[in-house]
Amino acid sequence: MTFKIDKFVAVRLLSLNVRTENHGDGLARAVDLKCLGTFPNAKLDEISPGLLDLLYKAAESEANAQAALEGVEQILKPLLKSHALKMPLGLDGEFTGYQLTVDRGLGGSSNLVLQEVGLNKVTINCKEGGSVEIGFRLQCSNVGDEVVGRLSSYIKTDMHIALKPPAVKQEAIDGTVGHPGAAKAAAPKAAPAPKPTGHEAGDKFAENEKAGVNKDGKDVPKAPKRKPKAGEVGSAQRPSLKVQDATASTAKH
Repeated sequence: MTFKIDKFVAVRLLSLNVRTENHGDGLARAVDLKCLGTFPNAKLDEISPGLLDLLYKAAESEANAQAALEGVEQILKPLLKSHALKMPLGLDGEFTGYQLTVDRGLGGSSNLVLQEVGLNKVTINCKEGGSVEIGFRLQCSNVGDEVVGRLSSYIKTDMHIALKPPAVKQEAIDGTVGHPGAAKAAAPKAAPAPKPTGHEAGDKFAENEKAGVNKDGKDVPKAPKRKPKAGEVGSAQRPSLKVQDATASTAKH
């Protein structure tokens, strides 16, 4: 079963129950919101595929068919198949991970957004003509006094809400032998190389300090002096910078 409200819809907050529940090592406040909204019967197939055809049928004549109105969703199957069912009907299932958004009139950051909301006790009350009253309970955990106060202001009145179901988890890659994704699924993912934090040099210094190997500058022995080789700077045998005339040198010999 999947029940969601993509766009803001007015629902009646029938009651609000404040309670206390365990949260970690302590206690936290939680609220139960009993809501009732009216939707076109096409919503039934969103909740459970095939539910619409189970309860409704198309009009037998054009006279009983609903005329198409601009801006109004046309009811394709407006007639109840049976009046023997006792309404409302209860639907099975309890769900968690919903996101509840309450439009407070100004939109944007003024909206009241609650995460990890539970959904249960869903009922449907099918009406002749194609409308369905859907009742449901929303359970919100770990809420503060301010949130409780805002929600309490809607008791016995309409509030505009959107209800987003939890994200659907992606199916796992088929890891059967011979499947193209088997090797990819089995191969461990290489961990990314850690980025330098800038603390490595300091950690090494602290490690050496604890081991007692760090020394003051005066205690560090100086490197032994090396006697410069011939031709190097500092050598006693400096090369002559005078250019000799090769012809004169030959004549002397």
